[in-house]
Amino acid sequence: KAAETLVKTHPMLQAHLGSAGSDIIQIVDLEQPIEIAQNQCKEEDIPHYKWEFVKPFNLRQGPLYRMEIVSTEEYVYLLADVHHLIFDGASFNLFLDQLCDLMNGKDIEPERFTYADFVAAQKEAENSEEYAEARDFFQERLSKIEGVTEVPADLTNPQEQGVVETLYCPLNFDEIDSFCRQRNISPAHHILAATFYALSRFANNEQLCITTISNGRSDLRISNTVGMFVNTLALSAFIEEQSVMDFINETSKNFDETLRHETYPFARVAADYDLSAEIMFAYQMGVLEGHEYWGQPVTMELFESDTPKFRIAFYIQNDPEGKPSICLQYDNGRYSKELMQSLAQSISNAANAF
Repeated sequence: KAAETLVKTHPMLQAHLGSAGSDIIQIVDLEQPIEIAQNQCKEEDIPHYKWEFVKPFNLRQGPLYRMEIVSTEEYVYLLADVHHLIFDGASFNLFLDQLCDLMNGKDIEPERFTYADFVAAQKEAENSEEYAEARDFFQERLSKIEGVTEVPADLTNPQEQGVVETLYCPLNFDEIDSFCRQRNISPAHHILAATFYALSRFANNEQLCITTISNGRSDLRISNTVGMFVNTLALSAFIEEQSVMDFINETSKNFDETLRHETYPFARVAADYDLSAEIMFAYQMGVLEGHEYWGQPVTMELFESDTPKFRIAFYIQNDPEGKPSICLQYDNGRYSKELMQSLAQSISNAANAF
């Protein structure tokens, strides 16, 4: 019942794609039946059951979510698969938070500003001074860049695309945090500066351009709205003759200004400057919140595709043991584990040396 209530509360969970002439549009079908299966299996069969649960969606038919409640002799599982077209990380946190509230006997608020409202406002904003200012900002930053930063493949016979490999490199986060507090800068900006510095050595280029992400939720009206609000942002940097603190401060300023101008979409930026998202940096410390059901913690397990989204991605987050780390994901069709370990260690060393 709680899961059904959530689907009814958030219109985007009942969206699918359709056509309007030559355009692809999103259609919200509130009359679509809500189907949440309930089944049982043995606890020992759960790993296989979860693996079989994930299947492709029919984007034109919907729904673009799939949920199933599975009971074993030990636990009750909610399996949920939601397409990224309608759901982002903040939506995931909101979904779990409200699910636990409902199961704990609390009420939840309906959406005040739907995703459709948000899209309409974004479309209208394309004629605003803010939008023009954002376009000019990226022109000023990116017109000086030769192209996106690439780390050359080190494998003898690189593939067009391999599979994702993941490694972790520890960070001395307490020291980094103390350093940043004393200088009134964010640990995210500090580690980003270290990432730029290491990449300049591995890419052999002092002009850098990578991507990062924003949750896209600066508008408080969408704090309880489900949708795909995440923005990809192009970040640039120039390694010049300057002090370490000057470079960190410049990186921090550039990050803040880029975030302030996120109204100009990455699709336009990519088209304007022939850019692609090759290398990603994301600071994710504390992104996922804890959730409880009648005082007991809810355990979450995420399933990721092994298809590379980026050639290299840096996620600053806790490792499986809960320790702050650089989680480096890379395309093993292009890079060796040894090179990627060296890159991650170089970033960690730079962050600690700064």
